[in-house]
Amino acid sequence: MQFIFSPILGKISDKVGRRPVLLLSILTSIVSFILFTLANSFLILLLSRIIAGLATEAAVAQAYIADITDEKERGEKMGKVGAAVGAGFIFGPAIGGFLSTYGFSATGFGATALAFLNLLFVFFFLPESIHKTQSEKSVDTAPKISYFSQIRIAMKRPLVGSALAISFIITLSFSAIQVIVPLLTISFFDFSSVGLSYVFIYIGIIQIVLQGFIIGRLIKKVGEEKLLAFGPLLMFLGIITMTLIPNIGIFLFSLATMAFGNGILQTVVPSFISKRTPANEQGSLLGIAQSVSSISRVPGPIIGGFVVEATGLARALLSHLFLDAEHSKHAL
Repeated sequence: MQFIFSPILGKISDKVGRRPVLLLSILTSIVSFILFTLANSFLILLLSRIIAGLATEAAVAQAYIADITDEKERGEKMGKVGAAVGAGFIFGPAIGGFLSTYGFSATGFGATALAFLNLLFVFFFLPESIHKTQSEKSVDTAPKISYFSQIRIAMKRPLVGSALAISFIITLSFSAIQVIVPLLTISFFDFSSVGLSYVFIYIGIIQIVLQGFIIGRLIKKVGEEKLLAFGPLLMFLGIITMTLIPNIGIFLFSLATMAFGNGILQTVVPSFISKRTPANEQGSLLGIAQSVSSISRVPGPIIGGFVVEATGLARALLSHLFLDAEHSKHAL
């Protein structure tokens, strides 16, 4: 749903403004949480998630930041938005876990209440970020092209297409790792569900520190182009050491390295793209970036699960062959 609706909402925000789209998106989230709270069957629960997928305000929020910042501070400000998202991933599960002691519906009511407070905040305190003349220009000049044509055109833009490809591959990798990490912690260290929650809190804290306090200085000192190459390298090093060496200290260091690389890219890619996009197309192109990122999350967990199963079978086969060889030696 996010793959489909991110560029649509982004393009609409270029025409009518960011604020109305943010309000509509948050209102849609409220409806989805109400359905989640009242769900008494799997189909209604699934419907609540489908409606939640319509509320794809991330690209619109990034476009809002692009509207109100200059190029020098854009990466830093987008990093702070990423840090806020990271904080949500830490405090959200904690609040949900506390409320779940009163029943799962309490968690849904809590999420609904928070979304409603967010709606009130946007309505009363968030001003529109684009001028009327700018939105009118977007309406007048925006070409009438299909959804997939938008993606094809974006991929052909100099440097932008490369940034979108990097985003797709990295998000695919990270979504696979989100399946692999829990299975590794159980297999290597016999973690419980509580211990596993601490692992994801640890990842969230690292990304908050990086995106909230470090990334702006890194962009100024190193530059976005070098960080686009450095981020995947950090992720590769983190992932490869995590899976090969079953040591808790190395595992935590590997997680930090991987989270650092992913946090860099989650900040730098939208900033990099927005700086190479006209003001009246910010929402549309950042929506496409979110769309590309969203579709990569579909095969990622499946690939992660398949890799874990294949690795387990390979280890079992090697172990069996090793035992057969030992038995043969003893027989001789």
